[in-house]
Amino acid sequence: MSQKLSQKLSQTEPSIALKKRENINRENYLKLFLQRFLTSTFNFFKGGKTMATYTHNIGNLTNTAIQGGDLLNDYWTEDHYTFNISNSSSINLNLHNITMNDDADLKLYRDVNANGVLDGADEFLQSSTNLYSADDSINYFANAGSYIAVVERYALGSQDRLDYELDLSATHQYRSHPNLLPDEFEVGELSTPTSFTGRETTSYYGWVGNANTADTYVFSLRDIDGFDPQTFRFYRPRVNISLTGLSSDADIRIIRDSNNNDIIDSGEVIVGGSSTNGGTSSELISGISIRGDELIVQVYQYSGDTNYQLNFESYWGRFIS
Repeated sequence: MSQKLSQKLSQTEPSIALKKRENINRENYLKLFLQRFLTSTFNFFKGGKTMATYTHNIGNLTNTAIQGGDLLNDYWTEDHYTFNISNSSSINLNLHNITMNDDADLKLYRDVNANGVLDGADEFLQSSTNLYSADDSINYFANAGSYIAVVERYALGSQDRLDYELDLSATHQYRSHPNLLPDEFEVGELSTPTSFTGRETTSYYGWVGNANTADTYVFSLRDIDGFDPQTFRFYRPRVNISLTGLSSDADIRIIRDSNNNDIIDSGEVIVGGSSTNGGTSSELISGISIRGDELIVQVYQYSGDTNYQLNFESYWGRFIS
């Protein structure tokens, strides 16, 4: 079970986000606003407007994902999430559900002096600056220590405010793997060959390593049946997924996010949907036939940095009606 860090407010709610799930009413509005005001770090004044940041103190980040939500506007221009990791781990961040026509970006810093404040002593590590309301994600391998994730407003849409959700986790390199599911690469519905004996392959190229420990690809199979009148056999779409061209160790697995929470929960890696060969050996998952549902291939680092080629080979597989 993930932990709720804060409640994301609706577009019409004139208040701020809470650290715990609770209802906001007129009686506690002033108290909540003052609390946020007094605990904020003011950045600068620009154009006669006061701009401020708000800091969420998470504590020790583990492989149990934390889900949070908040808002940005002309006043609250940045949110900072401070946390520690106890062991060398992949820090996983997924900024998603950004309101339509808005744009927010994501950055990760090492809090060198461990003071919980983003200052000149801190070290920039990684950023994600996708356009508009597309997901921004970071998967970064880091040593034990203190860190700060920054969600910053890039542009506001017509609402004069920007709502978002942020998921965070830290997964050990060898005992577990990145467990968040940002929407990174959209493969879509795989096409089927024009003949029942044909094969059709689509390939994607990327890399994983210490600065990017995982990539995700979303795909689905056509929900149709085929019948060959010459052989009187029935067929259904299937796919083989392979990972090739490795110079270090990387693995693949297929996830069905059954509760749509953008987190890999127990039981969501499909049966037979993992390949974890050692070294630079290629990976292969064969004969996947789950139709209609959205599936996610995760390519993740086991050790070292490597380029890769991810291949989707679709074909018609025989089945007994």
